[in-house]
Amino acid sequence: MPRRKATNGNQPPKSRSRSGCLTCRKRKIRCDEGKPTCSNCQSKNLECQRGVALKWEQEYASRGLAFGRCGVWNKNGSSSDEPPNADPEALRWLPLPQIQPYHFVNSTVDGFEDNLAEQEELSALSGHYGALITMPESPGSPCSSASGLETSGQFFSLPYVTSPRGSFTSPMDSILYSPKAFPQLEDRSLASLLNYYLDRLCPLTTPSVRSKSPFASLVVPFILSASPNALDSVLALAARHLAKANRSWKPVAMQLEGKVLHTLRKRLISEDPSKVALDPEVPIIMMMLCMYEIINKCDERWVIHLKGARDLFVTRKKLLAGATPDSLLHFSERFFAYQDVIGRTACGEVPIFGRDYWKSDDQEVDAWLGGSPELISIVFSITDLCRLQRVDPEAASKDKFAIEAEKLERRLASLVQTMRDPGDELLWRSAEMKRLATVVYLYCALYGASPTTPLVVDHVRQILKHVAYCVDRDITAALTWPVFVAAAELDPLQDEIWTDPETKQPVYGRPLILKALDHMSKTSVANALKTRSVITAVWQEREIKPAKSPPPPTTTGATPSGASELNDWGIFVAPFSRNMSLA
Repeated sequence: MPRRKATNGNQPPKSRSRSGCLTCRKRKIRCDEGKPTCSNCQSKNLECQRGVALKWEQEYASRGLAFGRCGVWNKNGSSSDEPPNADPEALRWLPLPQIQPYHFVNSTVDGFEDNLAEQEELSALSGHYGALITMPESPGSPCSSASGLETSGQFFSLPYVTSPRGSFTSPMDSILYSPKAFPQLEDRSLASLLNYYLDRLCPLTTPSVRSKSPFASLVVPFILSASPNALDSVLALAARHLAKANRSWKPVAMQLEGKVLHTLRKRLISEDPSKVALDPEVPIIMMMLCMYEIINKCDERWVIHLKGARDLFVTRKKLLAGATPDSLLHFSERFFAYQDVIGRTACGEVPIFGRDYWKSDDQEVDAWLGGSPELISIVFSITDLCRLQRVDPEAASKDKFAIEAEKLERRLASLVQTMRDPGDELLWRSAEMKRLATVVYLYCALYGASPTTPLVVDHVRQILKHVAYCVDRDITAALTWPVFVAAAELDPLQDEIWTDPETKQPVYGRPLILKALDHMSKTSVANALKTRSVITAVWQEREIKPAKSPPPPTTTGATPSGASELNDWGIFVAPFSRNMSLA
């Protein structure tokens, strides 16, 4: 019998191979881990299989074998691996949360698909959009299954005849189903986009089911007599929103937008500026292009349209001094001014539109704003005072700052928002959500409150209860800003916000916010993906750098933070929030 080789005490013991091939493991021999083929498999002319072999404890138990090292040995030298005896009464089982795809904040499948599809979308632009829409589709193709489009003769008919919350009746409905009413429609295959704009897009712009959207009641009658460029801007917006569900519409939207931009740029260069400023069609086109860019990527491009509209309105007011704008122009002015004031709350930049667009005594809730002009006026003043505190501490002396902050606090405390229709519960909830969000914003931006401040905790809970109510009823209009404020000031260490009275299960803040953003990404005209990316960045920053806990400002007349100090909002929210659209 051959003797064993004597072990050399100077050599370190050989460790067990951890990345050997599966073939050597099955043969129970040591693998030299050579790649692409180990020496054992090469000498025996075997297939060198690599990968991960999954082992199941139940299978080993049924065969009477030990599962891994279980029950074989441990560091204490004992051969038993039995669990320690535990008192059943001392054990407490935690509820297993329900995991949804939108709960993953670092990466999603949609994000990867968007990147992979970018080149395909750009290459598709080489073809004519009419050919793309009218081409026959094979059953089961992505376009036919995702869009739900059906052809009927020459034109497409969309199945979206009602919104998720019910039908939207309008005297314009019968007009849009007839392409003959729009002689400026150059490509008749795009007539379905008009139906989509009215039936699906317009109801998503207001939280009220009892009030008509100005995008339908004001814009649609205007484009009946406007140029083809105005109609194309509406079609581009509809196609871009439709592309959220079906990417094959994105090239259509991009070509329509490019056509509108080319015509508008040509007019701005060649025509007299006063003529362009007095044309009511131009601000409507700019409004549609602005919404297009918000839905598209929500980057600096929508702000360019905002600044262009500001210059247009300034020139128009100089030419028509003292004239009162009609309903459509008044709405377009308010649209841009609201985008500016709400977007600036996140980053605190220089205002583009002034405070004169908001009457401080107008208490009636606007169905499109989801709040009263007086409330928006208070929001404007909070942002201005917060910015003055940050960029010019000398001008914002502590006494002056405290006086102005207290004035805004008293205005907000005494705010009364009236409604033309008191029975419109959804519109009331929208106005209340924005009032609560304004309270949180005021205390965090001016008084240094943080997510752990009792007042902030209570108001965030109330906001999220309204959000949950609206999301359960597929109402996502006017939710963006309240959701953003509540998410930015949500306490990461106290995520359980209430217990569901029906299921008796705890409701957590972050999953609820992610659920709301998921609904908004499908059924709103806001860019919920951009909002979500900023919110997750704020959450991650809070986990890295926990906020300080200042004295809780729970009563009127609380002392504001120092004029030279950055508050909680400036530390955790503003750095991530440039070019945000929160309207």
